[in-house]
Amino acid sequence: MSFNFLKGSTLETKDFILDKQHAYIEDFLYSNSISLIYSPPKQGKTWLGYGISTTLAKRDDIKGIIYVDMDNGLSSLKERAIDSKFINHPKIEYVSRAKIDCTPMEYLRKINQEATAGNYKDYTFVFETTKDFVDTDSKSQSEEFMKIMMNIRDAGATVIIMHHATKA
Repeated sequence: MSFNFLKGSTLETKDFILDKQHAYIEDFLYSNSISLIYSPPKQGKTWLGYGISTTLAKRDDIKGIIYVDMDNGLSSLKERAIDSKFINHPKIEYVSRAKIDCTPMEYLRKINQEATAGNYKDYTFVFETTKDFVDTDSKSQSEEFMKIMMNIRDAGATVIIMHHATKA
């Protein structure tokens, strides 16, 4: 019997030769991982994301940070002086929903289309916030979101997701 579907899709010994995981921030953030930062609104997630991004941008082993912010409007970004902190930083690309020509989920799918083996190696993606990409009460939307996050990680990236705690 010939099982053509197996060609190129079965694991081999060489597939287990993995890059060593780096501690970008000891005991907190590691390369090629998915990290979730979770808290109620207005608790400093955005500022933490900015701090992590600028810290990582100083590292030689980081090629770039792609900050995908679908939460904060341009007036909030201006108030936070993002134009002077991030916009001209050589390693940081800041994406705002004000500049995209599609829905946030469609934009995420565009990122996913380029998530091929090694394509995002040594890049960090920050996604702010889950509620702005998907209806977090929707199982199918949440599953698609997480599958895309895993694809981005499997393409070599470190992924940071900002998530709002549900209001009680």
